[in-house]
Amino acid sequence: MAWRSALLFATLVGAAVTTQRHVVPNRYIIEFEDGADTAAFYSKVDRGEVHQRKKFDYQLFKGASIDLSSHSEPDHALKDIKDIPGVKVWPVTKIPAPNDKVVWTGIPNDLEQTELLKRQEGDPQQDVFSTHVQTQIDLLRAKGLTGKGIKIAVVDSGIDYTHPALGGCFGADCLVSFGTDFYTPSDDPKDCLGHGTHVAGTIAAQQNAFNFTGAAPGVTLGAYKVFGCADGTDNDILIDAFNRAYEDGADIITASIGGPSGWSEEPWGVAVQRIVEKGVPCTLAAGNEGFSGMFYAATASSSKGVLSVGSVDNTVDTELLIESNYTVSGGDVAQFGWMEGVPNFWGGVSYPLQAAGFDITNEEDGCAPWPSSAPRLRGKVALIRRGTCTFVNKARLAAQAGAEYVMFYNNVPGIIPVDVSEVPAIKGVAMVTAEVGEAWIAALKSGEEVVMSMADPLDVERVLLTSGNNITGGSLSQYTSWGPTFELDVRPVIAAPGSMVLSTYPVEIGTYSVMSGTSMATPLVAGVLALLAEARGTLDPGLLERLLANTAKPVLFNSGEGSSNLYAPVPQQGNGIIRAYDAAFTKTVLDKSTISFNDTENRLKSTTFTIFNQGDEDITYDIFNLPAATAFTKGSADAIYPSEFPNDLSEVYAELAFDPQQVTVPAGGEAEITVTPSPPDSLDEARLPVWSGWIALNGSDDSTLHLAYQGVSGSMRAQRVLADGYLIIVPPGVPVDFSFVFEHAPENINFVLPPKGLANQTMIPLSLPGPAIDLSMGTTTVNVEIITPDGKSLGPHPESPLKFRPRQISPLAWDGELADGGFAPEGSYKFRIRALKIFGDEENEEDWEEAETVAFGIEYLVLGNDGTLRLPSAGP
Repeated sequence: MAWRSALLFATLVGAAVTTQRHVVPNRYIIEFEDGADTAAFYSKVDRGEVHQRKKFDYQLFKGASIDLSSHSEPDHALKDIKDIPGVKVWPVTKIPAPNDKVVWTGIPNDLEQTELLKRQEGDPQQDVFSTHVQTQIDLLRAKGLTGKGIKIAVVDSGIDYTHPALGGCFGADCLVSFGTDFYTPSDDPKDCLGHGTHVAGTIAAQQNAFNFTGAAPGVTLGAYKVFGCADGTDNDILIDAFNRAYEDGADIITASIGGPSGWSEEPWGVAVQRIVEKGVPCTLAAGNEGFSGMFYAATASSSKGVLSVGSVDNTVDTELLIESNYTVSGGDVAQFGWMEGVPNFWGGVSYPLQAAGFDITNEEDGCAPWPSSAPRLRGKVALIRRGTCTFVNKARLAAQAGAEYVMFYNNVPGIIPVDVSEVPAIKGVAMVTAEVGEAWIAALKSGEEVVMSMADPLDVERVLLTSGNNITGGSLSQYTSWGPTFELDVRPVIAAPGSMVLSTYPVEIGTYSVMSGTSMATPLVAGVLALLAEARGTLDPGLLERLLANTAKPVLFNSGEGSSNLYAPVPQQGNGIIRAYDAAFTKTVLDKSTISFNDTENRLKSTTFTIFNQGDEDITYDIFNLPAATAFTKGSADAIYPSEFPNDLSEVYAELAFDPQQVTVPAGGEAEITVTPSPPDSLDEARLPVWSGWIALNGSDDSTLHLAYQGVSGSMRAQRVLADGYLIIVPPGVPVDFSFVFEHAPENINFVLPPKGLANQTMIPLSLPGPAIDLSMGTTTVNVEIITPDGKSLGPHPESPLKFRPRQISPLAWDGELADGGFAPEGSYKFRIRALKIFGDEENEEDWEEAETVAFGIEYLVLGNDGTLRLPSAGP
């Protein structure tokens, strides 16, 4: 057999970076169960055989985080640890940095850098902040509620506590009064990324030049830094931070962090669940992967009891704009606001405008080459309307006519950032509002000259521009991640405004910013929980979740072109947008926040919920079904992967029967309702449709309550889980923990591996073989074996099994070592990959899916007596 070599660089395989959650090689979370032989474990640490990154000595989590990457035989060491009685082992997984969108940053014109501020109460003036008005926070603030006395821990990138609107100091008597840095680590949790500071401002910003405050400005904040200035974090760091926040006495913990999961049993999620069970509410972002389609719930928002938060669009578009001057035919100087793009070398530019055309309704303005008869654009700014072709195409055509600067004017309300960095000739690009651009076009059309004098974006202060979002305001944000979990729990549970949110930002990189994402919706809910706790005198996580969920308002589906006439499916919005005032003062409480009727094979024939009337008057409720659009997971019956957004929707709904359908609940009393679903029978179950909606209760006191439900037509167990399993080449120096998506490697490649037992000491760059596990749906268990071409097993891959995996590609690398600490002989091998179906039985062979890679060969470098490395074929 002719073998092709994969020594040194793998030139046959390309790789593209993804942002998925993935395993970090040779690093593990160790948990000690009751009765664990901890002495055996720590003897290895004390002898220097195991590097301990962290020691977990918490009430709710005892164990350690270890690193075996410098161990001469890491797989053998791992086996020894797994054999210690009472020890549970999980891999460390990398959690990507939040991919929320920074719309803009800047300092307001009248911001005053005052001396350090200590604690202060919320501003008594009327709250008109758009996200507060959308969620009734303004009504609670009008009653004087500020969350006073509540401690909220922010697990994020830290907080810039020097910000004047965040107290200006850190420690006792400061707004940011507790916390620590788990990332560096150090005692200083100051933020340099910006994300955590924005989150903190959404919760508790004090009065400022932009005239807004956080949802609960009376709370005290804790900063638990788990991110650096750019990269992501690890689940062992998050376990550490959450447990420290719990033991530091946090009343509420919030984290706008996560990667794809769909399982409640992932270790960080388990740690969070334990904290919730001890009485501390935890809010987690649902994620910003809405375009990935259904069944993409994030960790740890997939966990039991965690309040998972989706995003709805703000009713107001908010931009922080640069202020510059212009003149018309040498007349009076006028001002205009603009948003810089990329590139942004505008400083000192004072050029006249030249329009691509004078038709302010032309959607193709600037999409054709500029007339050769027109004046060249060098020394001018090309003024172009936003429209059908891309910004890059418009900029490229303008550059061909000599332009170095391009100013776009919008064709809809507001302004968006523009990136034309693909066009090297362009030095600066920007955008103005439709109103400003159309006024300039009118002047140019009449023969006037319009000259802009541009400020330097790096030095100038910014002004705030707001405009009504009449298209998608109040609808579900397209980026918000869809559930349900693979266990068919409803995720997200509720939603809140998360797009175009103005909040604080680190002073050194902007001071204020506008950002969009579920990361912005989640802290708003954390602030609301503080207000509810103050209003109702309880921090019970289950009660607070039910209050928010049952009083939430379902919203219509948004395809990106505005609301439809269909309610968005429950897997996208949960119970809908929160209504804080209603939650604080409702007299009726239900005993559930959601209901899952499961799939066809495991269907709940009926279930019950209980209504508790805590008021002093009897209330009569009429109960009816409010259906949402049914969402198809897959685009066709033979599809393997879930469809990308927007999913196909159907107006075929489930029917619900209620017993009784009308009930009078006495003051201080309760009533139980039985619900029986009748799933629609005309849906193609091969496409895995998810039907959903809300049980609506209309009370005689004019109150309305909702209880989200969902069910699946079809079998989760019948869904294909293992889309593919194939051989990959792991190039030298490529960390698999960054989850590169590798192409299929060809058959019969020969890999030269490091000397046996010296994988971590070999300096020569070597490509490694590995299996790529392409999961079209999640699975609780993936087993990977090393086998000979005729099917004989040499045992599992050292990192097998992989547990609680989301739907994504999971790559592994292999250096020849086996799980028992030995090494595979030189020769030909394959990887056999087996994935357990959803709801599958591990003991039932029919519940496993299997794939084998193509064959590949291995040989090892040999360490000679003279200390040099050579191939075996090179002789002694």
